[in-house]
Amino acid sequence: MSSGIQSNFVAAVTRFDTAIVTFVGARRKRPVARFMLALTHAGDTESWFLQGLLLSLIHPMPGTVFAHIAVAALAASGVAQLLKRSWKRPRPSAAVPGFLPACQVPDCFSFPSGHSCVAFAVASALQGFGALGTFELALACGVGSSRVYLGAHYPLDVVVGASVGWMVGAATRVLLAP
Repeated sequence: MSSGIQSNFVAAVTRFDTAIVTFVGARRKRPVARFMLALTHAGDTESWFLQGLLLSLIHPMPGTVFAHIAVAALAASGVAQLLKRSWKRPRPSAAVPGFLPACQVPDCFSFPSGHSCVAFAVASALQGFGALGTFELALACGVGSSRVYLGAHYPLDVVVGASVGWMVGAATRVLLAP
């Protein structure tokens, strides 16, 4: 792709992302925002650790579940942070004049969404665990949606975070296969 075409493509994606974030941000409703904030917190590092511990207590293969969650979450978090520091895309609140997120943002970089990356990594890593994998996938979708709704991320950040996370989770399944 030539630099002119590439530059136009990036500008178009940025306009699209900005339009969605501002559209959603202008229509936020307090009860929905509270629910989305709960979903976002379900994607925090502490929540994954707690979830891994709780699932270890009730799942028939406790060590295996905890290992899948821990490896996927740690690896995805590391990959997301490496990509964030490489791309250095500012968050909507820093790039869109007058835009305010409905949650605290953990750092100044937006791309990719670390919450989405970790959530989808865990969901992908647990795909061989029946209903647990399905539950985690639904939770990951909720976490990703919450990041856009709350204004912490652009849609592209979430899509790329989810894609990278899914691959990290798949690698985790292969790595930890019996």
